[in-house]
Amino acid sequence: MKGLMIKDFLLFWKNAKIILAVYVIGIVVSFFKASSNFLTVFITLFSIMWIVNLFALDLQAKWDPYCVGLPVPRRKIVLARYLFFLLIVLAGTILIMADGIAVAFRYGGGWAEASQAMNEAWIMMGGCLIFVSILLPFVYQFGINKARFIVIVVAILPAILVSIIGNGNSDEMTAPYLDKILSSLNWILPLGGAALFLISYAISGAIFQKKEL
Repeated sequence: MKGLMIKDFLLFWKNAKIILAVYVIGIVVSFFKASSNFLTVFITLFSIMWIVNLFALDLQAKWDPYCVGLPVPRRKIVLARYLFFLLIVLAGTILIMADGIAVAFRYGGGWAEASQAMNEAWIMMGGCLIFVSILLPFVYQFGINKARFIVIVVAILPAILVSIIGNGNSDEMTAPYLDKILSSLNWILPLGGAALFLISYAISGAIFQKKEL
């Protein structure tokens, strides 16, 4: 199973230069605009769209028929993919937290704004886990080509959500209501996302176990 995760990581690393370049641009934009919204939207979209890329590469290489011939149970093949995506989401969360804290102290917001930035990062993580959990069973059931419409919908909704949250931060009228919403979502979404992630893995594992390749 470790070898399967290493394979996914090597594919990810091939695109690392582009990812790092956009991340640097995101940091620069964050510091000039005193907001980490751009970086949050990018990492949210990237965390989800990487699924499309990875499954598309596997399809192109006819990986699944080869992979099921390895001495690895099918459920562990699915588990390796889920763990890899979980690492991607966690890494994105850490990057957003670090950027948000840096911006908060750069513009004198202190721990109050830094805490809010961390809450938003937790919300992003929970949202990503939920959308990934919804998407993956469809991909395993129908394949990446047939599931593209669902991929597009799942990819766009998180970006809209984080954009609305980010825009609300600069609106004095909506700020009090936004704080109440964030204070609830910063633990509801991560816990709900984690639970749904486990359920999604069980469903995808059952689908892949019976799938003919």
